Amino acid sequence: MRYLNFLFIFALLSCKNRFQNEPIAVLYDQKLYYDEIISELPKNEIDTNYFIENYISLWIRENLLLNNAKINLPSKQKQIDKKTQNYYNRLLIHKYQKELISQKIDTNVSANTILEYYIKNKESFVLKNEIVKINFVSLKKSAPNLERLRTVFFDNSDVEFVIEYCNQFADKFYLFDTTWVYFNEILHYLPDDIVKERKYLTNIKNNIFDDKENFYFLKIFEKKGIGELSPITLVKENIRSTIVNENKLRYLNELDNQLYMQAITDNKLKINR
Repeated sequence: MRYLNFLFIFALLSCKNRFQNEPIAVLYDQKLYYDEIISELPKNEIDTNYFIENYISLWIRENLLLNNAKINLPSKQKQIDKKTQNYYNRLLIHKYQKELISQKIDTNVSANTILEYYIKNKESFVLKNEIVKINFVSLKKSAPNLERLRTVFFDNSDVEFVIEYCNQFADKFYLFDTTWVYFNEILHYLPDDIVKERKYLTNIKNNIFDDKENFYFLKIFEKKGIGELSPITLVKENIRSTIVNENKLRYLNELDNQLYMQAITDNKLKINR
């Protein structure tokens, strides 16, 4: 009999137009619709009939258990349902806000806007760590042609040679002499006994250190210390992100106010005081 009932259901499923508006199964106050099943149907599903039969069977079993749980569980244990609903609501709101922001907020920020923000908020960009423009290379003492590298590295006379050499033989290197970098990022690659003398490192423009196996070359082109104003080139990406985030928050606040006022205007909101 059960098998015949399912055959009857599947025969009805072929009438798509009918089942788009009418439930396929009803259990207490729960209803299962054709569209719900089809939306879950995998694209590569071979046996559609089996999938639909299995889906209906699982739906019935799950809702039978759910109904009994609602009836028999103590009220304290059923509070999880409210928590789940609250989580779902927050998730739905988050997705909605994210979609609106992607449509309404321009993430492109002009150079002039960034500069204006930088000038107005200079106190926020005071350095808390040293920054440098530097070339740095760490390499084995067994590396070839070290004297040639030493000469051109520090007099900056053959940049192409230095780049090619470092790509071939260096363990680590940083060759961006026009870009500001936090000095701590460079110290990370130096031995501890050298780092202990860090307060002297930035006072000497050309440094050569060594340990048992390696040489370390540091050429400092420019430096800024703690308490000085950070260059805009170092913080412009942070400023851009800050401006975009502020625009997002402003838009969401305006949206909240707009929806609130619209609900009052349309008589959808009533507050009893």
